[in-house]
Amino acid sequence: MKKKAHNKCEDCGKCCLFSQMILSEKEYKKILKKYPDLRSLNAFWRDEEGFLRMRTINRECVFFDKTTKMCSIYELRPMGCRIYPIHYNFEEQRCKFGELCPKPKEFYPDEKSFKRACNKLKKYLKKEILIENITM
Repeated sequence: MKKKAHNKCEDCGKCCLFSQMILSEKEYKKILKKYPDLRSLNAFWRDEEGFLRMRTINRECVFFDKTTKMCSIYELRPMGCRIYPIHYNFEEQRCKFGELCPKPKEFYPDEKSFKRACNKLKKYLKKEILIENITM
């Protein structure tokens, strides 16, 4: 019998607040392939720099299910959501824990796991989002 995975978030959903998560063209196309109706629902937008982002409505990501407090496209969520509570701070040129997550150490308990995830995120931003000024 398979053991049920521990839900580290414990129905929190704070990571889905104020997010407007960036996503790659590849991730965008993959989501639309599975959920073609999203194209007409205005679930995505381009910021002033041309980056694709997931829309928020009333401070919540459009994919946040208020009932379950989970992501409705969880299996297709973009890298930024997968890596959270780590995010890349462009002003400081480094990875940091997101301030909304109440238990970041549940996800990244030590420096090694933090650095591994940070490097993965930086590589993604550089190669998939095509942001050049990422300090590796």
